[in-house]
Amino acid sequence: MSKTPVEWLLVLFKLLAASGAGVLAFVGISEFLGGRKRTNLIAIIIALVMIVVGGGLAVLKVGNPSSVMAAAANIRTGAPVSLEFLACGLTLVVGVIYLFVQRQEGPASKVLGCASVLGAVAVGYTTGYSHQAMVGTPVWNTPAIPFGFLFGALLLGGFIYLALSARDGTDGLSKVFVWIVAGLAVLTTLVTGVHGFAAPLDDRLFLYLALTPLVGGVGSLLAAVLYARSASLVWAALGILTAVVGGLAFRAFVWVIVKPGLLSFLDTSAYGQFFS
Repeated sequence: MSKTPVEWLLVLFKLLAASGAGVLAFVGISEFLGGRKRTNLIAIIIALVMIVVGGGLAVLKVGNPSSVMAAAANIRTGAPVSLEFLACGLTLVVGVIYLFVQRQEGPASKVLGCASVLGAVAVGYTTGYSHQAMVGTPVWNTPAIPFGFLFGALLLGGFIYLALSARDGTDGLSKVFVWIVAGLAVLTTLVTGVHGFAAPLDDRLFLYLALTPLVGGVGSLLAAVLYARSASLVWAALGILTAVVGGLAFRAFVWVIVKPGLLSFLDTSAYGQFFS
């Protein structure tokens, strides 16, 4: 079977940046549901650190910060990598502004809350779309990749927010969020499971199926249900662990599994035109 080496710096970049943006998304949603300002402040700081660290890993991979800036500036070509870097950069800017505005009551914080949600969706999706656009690699070239990246990133971001909520004392908001997280776990299970069937049937497929939809999806769903029954930091930490394992597995095995298998109809090569 043909395969490419796992680019671990890119795997970590995509997981950290998108999940950090996912934390921001939950802060933004809480803006409309009466979230605690202290919890949101800590969550924003954690989100910014994750995005910055993830971006730093991307720079290490590229080897030159100017190359990253050039890729982001090349947005007019529609290159997926440009969209990816631009989404991360804009979401980082939104997060920094949000850090100083979120304690204020008024429309500004709510506008930034909406922008945070949109930024999280953009970062999560574009970090996967840069794989989908690789028309020469059929198992990358499927909608399951960007949606799997998106749902998994929001899932991890949600568990991080639930952990902060459990630490600061749970309220009605965390009860709403835990069911959002549970829904994301179900979506992650479905999307990554479908992609798993598109992979070749060998021992690596078994490991892939075990780590991604089972641990990252079903395991995360179990953690969310346990958190709903007893809002404990232990269950939030379990959810973070399962989401991290599933997120890493999905992003790493995207590099390993590069041959189409059972679900060849997932090939959407007509959609991916640009990659650089």
